[in-house]
Amino acid sequence: MANELEQFQKGLLDSVRQMKAGQAARVTEVLCSAPADTSASLTSHSD
Repeated sequence: MANELEQFQKGLLDSVRQMKAGQAARVTEVLCSAPADTSASLTSHSD
């Protein structure tokens, strides 16, 4: 059990290091519907 936890911790740290270095293994793009785009543009404006 301790070995599994150590492997998980090592894998998690490796993943965080890769993401910080811009080497993410997977990139997910989310397509928004027209109403979601409108809502986002109304709530994310800068003053």
